[in-house]
Amino acid sequence: MNPGKRCPSLSGVTDPSASVTHRVLRERHGHGPQIISRQAPRLAVPALNVKSCYSFLDSTLTLPAIIEAAVAYDMPALAITDRNLHPAVPFFQAATAAGIKPIIGAELCCAKKPLLAYAQNTIGYSNLCRLLSFNNEACITLEQLHAHHEGLLIYPADTPDIALPEVRYREPQGKMFFDILQSMKTLTLLHERHPKKRRGDFAFHPPSQWSGRYSAQAMQAAQNLVEQCEFAFENSSDKTLPPSW
Repeated sequence: MNPGKRCPSLSGVTDPSASVTHRVLRERHGHGPQIISRQAPRLAVPALNVKSCYSFLDSTLTLPAIIEAAVAYDMPALAITDRNLHPAVPFFQAATAAGIKPIIGAELCCAKKPLLAYAQNTIGYSNLCRLLSFNNEACITLEQLHAHHEGLLIYPADTPDIALPEVRYREPQGKMFFDILQSMKTLTLLHERHPKKRRGDFAFHPPSQWSGRYSAQAMQAAQNLVEQCEFAFENSSDKTLPPSW
């Protein structure tokens, strides 16, 4: 399974000129029909730990599926946290076109513990690229993390202090396909146990379910993360690294 081939074109998923509105057709007495447009309300619940199919055999989600889910749930912000930045540019473009704030992030491994890192600015993006270049099965070192942490917001992947639910498939019924991928990855039978097979619920749930799983403080911490991350690709030519790299 080649992630690059599994992810379809983003054309048709979003319209760069589209805006998120609710249009209501009402009949005013003596004046005929009138179209009233109002801005759709936004739920302050971002999805900040979504894995895409660029996490090879570790997610069923294509970029269009991720954007469609976020739009369906009216999410204000979104972050993909693969262990690479391969989908960063098309993700940024598609999320922006859909009216969703894209957060550029990635999963790191340091001292054998998973971390989630988010770029606040260009310096943070450059440092994230640098840290990912060190990243391998042995993980990065504490020294490397300390030397290249500027401009990054970094959190333990399993902390209860911030709402970062892990998402790897669209709906609960997608777990079977995800389990098949896990068996392919570990070269095991579908129901055969393996220490590297992930257990748990990784569905892209509605925001109302997430708000019930986390404290108000954890939800506010997630919103604070979104507000602190302002990195953006300046134009379509920024497909790899910023000039400072």
